[in-house]
Amino acid sequence: MSPKGLLFNSGSMISSGIFQSIVAFSSNLILVRFLSPSEFGVFAIILANATLLAAFSNLRVNDLIIRSSEIELQNNIENYFGYIISLTIFLFVGGLIFIYLSGYFGVRSFLVLLAVVIGPIIQFQMALYERKLEYSNISKIESGSSLLSHSLAALGVLMGMGAIVLYLRILALPIFVIIGLFLKKGFMRLPTIKFSSSHISNVFKQSKWIWLDSTLEQVFERAIYILANFLGNSSAVGFFFQAKRLSVVPHQLLQPFTTRVLLNYLSKAKPKEQHTLFKKVILVEIIALSSACFILYFYGQQLVHLLFGSKWAPVSEILIALLGVVAFLSIYNSFKAFYIAKKDVKQFIFFGRLSFFVSLGISFLFFKFCFNLESNILILAYSISIGYGIASLILLLKYFLSTNLKLA
Repeated sequence: MSPKGLLFNSGSMISSGIFQSIVAFSSNLILVRFLSPSEFGVFAIILANATLLAAFSNLRVNDLIIRSSEIELQNNIENYFGYIISLTIFLFVGGLIFIYLSGYFGVRSFLVLLAVVIGPIIQFQMALYERKLEYSNISKIESGSSLLSHSLAALGVLMGMGAIVLYLRILALPIFVIIGLFLKKGFMRLPTIKFSSSHISNVFKQSKWIWLDSTLEQVFERAIYILANFLGNSSAVGFFFQAKRLSVVPHQLLQPFTTRVLLNYLSKAKPKEQHTLFKKVILVEIIALSSACFILYFYGQQLVHLLFGSKWAPVSEILIALLGVVAFLSIYNSFKAFYIAKKDVKQFIFFGRLSFFVSLGISFLFFKFCFNLESNILILAYSISIGYGIASLILLLKYFLSTNLKLA
């Protein structure tokens, strides 16, 4: 399929992404009415601890599969699958040890661990299926799985099951995806492999920069909740968790196209077509996200009170501090897709990730010692916003200078 045909047929994926965001958001509105900030905080901490090991060990084989040519895939499919099987075993054994040492060993952590363990196999299958550009069926599978898992969680909390529904939902989602793949005959025939350390070394050679970038991203996403718990308490983590979820809603609505479909398109398009579409994507993101920031800045407090209720009032102040996430996260991730498609992730790590972490660290120290902010959670939120803002501006400047093209 041509790049233009890919864009035309990606409408179902975009609609599916929007639908999933709406379903998740609606389900969350029900959950916050019945669960406390502390219960959400504990969930965020357990999720961070249970998935931290996967963040280090996942070599992002799914990205390699999507961007590979047919010949490259045929030559490497055994290496990819051998690594996936090795990773599954490692995550189960290592995950049990890790959650035990973290002090959160129990049924809740085990449910999350099971979801983590089966995740790589599902991602492997979905990547193979996505190569066939079966966006319509993929959309149905993902939308159906999201609707069922979130609906069951909402129904469970209405029936008085309590916070356990948060953990059951995490496991239910991949199980429904597996069922969906079977129903759509999306399971690809798997190669026969022999376990060998060469599988891991061969995959690592191909994905080391993607792995490093993914590790930095995933570890950060988990570490901020562990850090928030250190800076505050479980209730503070719960407030931060909900504020961050709200801050990424605009990104979730744009993400199906601005990252997933964009990556597939850029991997197949000619350089001129790449830049033409990429400039348009960035421009649309700037306009859409600026509008979202305007709405949240002036109406965020009323929105939080209307959606969550008075017990979640502190979320509004944290949400304002996270407006930098609203404004820049999608742009930041579009650049990530651009550099992955160019097979030059090293550039993104240097100009994107490094500038983000340096800006975040300096901002945190600046706010901590130069401003009289009583809330460490607010300091963390402002620092994350500044980090994404500075990193995105550096990426935009680099792109403009290197291509000599204007975003217009």
